[in-house]
Amino acid sequence: MPLYAAIGRSYRKWNAKRLNRFLKDPKYKGEVRELIESPNPTNYDAGRFGSQLLSFLGSGYVYNMFRPHSREGFKDDSFPKLNEGLNHKEVCGKSSYFKTKGERYCLKMSSLKSNEQNRSPIMIVPGFQNAHLFHLDSVQGVSFIEYIEQNFPLKVFVLNPRGTMGGDYPHRSNIDDIAIDDIRIGVQTLASRFPQKIILMGHSQGAISAQAYLAGLDRCPSRQANKRNCFKKDISHKRQKKVSALGLLAGSVSMLSHSKKLKRIASLGISLSPWLKVFDKVQAATLTRFLLPDRRSNMATSRFWKFLYNFETNGLTVSSRIQKRLYTYSLDQSSTDIILQFARAVKSKGKGIKAKRGPYYRDHLKNIHTPVYQLTFEDDSMAYPKETLESSFKYIGSTDKAFESLDGFGHEDLFMHHDLFKFASPMMDWLTIQSL
Repeated sequence: MPLYAAIGRSYRKWNAKRLNRFLKDPKYKGEVRELIESPNPTNYDAGRFGSQLLSFLGSGYVYNMFRPHSREGFKDDSFPKLNEGLNHKEVCGKSSYFKTKGERYCLKMSSLKSNEQNRSPIMIVPGFQNAHLFHLDSVQGVSFIEYIEQNFPLKVFVLNPRGTMGGDYPHRSNIDDIAIDDIRIGVQTLASRFPQKIILMGHSQGAISAQAYLAGLDRCPSRQANKRNCFKKDISHKRQKKVSALGLLAGSVSMLSHSKKLKRIASLGISLSPWLKVFDKVQAATLTRFLLPDRRSNMATSRFWKFLYNFETNGLTVSSRIQKRLYTYSLDQSSTDIILQFARAVKSKGKGIKAKRGPYYRDHLKNIHTPVYQLTFEDDSMAYPKETLESSFKYIGSTDKAFESLDGFGHEDLFMHHDLFKFASPMMDWLTIQSL
């Protein structure tokens, strides 16, 4: 029997009683039942849930934990591919994380086949998803990338963070690593290709990483075994010389939210951290299939992801085709360290995302003096406009900045209907002017 299978079976036996007590805790009991969408909550079997959880975590992830980092990374060749004019080219660099320092890894940068002449580059960094979020269905015109290139003198590039879109995944990655290494590699690639400065844009986690990048998050010397990260003003200044403007779609570094559901989910994640820390990364599709006990259910009907968007926005209904494509192609994967970073930030009472063994991101946003435009969404529980404005945006040091909120929009509604793209026009006009 393989080692990882034996460990998974041992976990199932050893933790059944412990998980049973955890699930009976009234503080989390209802939330856990809601997350897994049990068809018969009154007969819910906590032991079965524990067995499923540990079997899921103990399958391929234990093997990956002991697998040495290589140029191949950890790739999922079974991930469905979609190519409707979107090209994915490798951009490569070296890791600066002390455990993999100097090792070469490659990311996928996505773009359309279109003319680059007389266009300024804009690099978009997604969050828990990949480039397909911004190019869901070109046949029906649901492509945020096409909208930008058809209406503004910009050339769009989407930098898929480590491990997404089949790119390499350096072991034990978190949000810090995306800011320090991934965005650096993407910006350097475009800076060597275009004479103009780059417009940097991020959505959700990508927006948080972009802010940390411009604020100067970097590796800091330390004698401790677990090296720490910190913010450097000189690094911040050097990076901002290459960027003409910063566009933020959601992305509150404080993660302050009045959503009780989000707080309960965060509490659940922290409570499960002893198990999560053993493993390295989680695929969104696999996680959702695990959380759906009824095989007839699917990701489009799962309440687990309902916080991502509204089914109807400004009188426009998201088609089932677009919903399916969102779940099938754009939901990718994330590391367990990133998930725990977010969970702790939600529970931090507004202090937000914290650098590894270092300070909170929010305290160093004052280093950013690049023009900034932040677009938020009224129904986005991960970045409510009021909380984002007061506990994140106002900390940005730039004097040339703008803040906007869209009523009736959820976290991803903007990208899911071609008639909603126009609501991003004020932001895109503003960013384009900054690049001239």
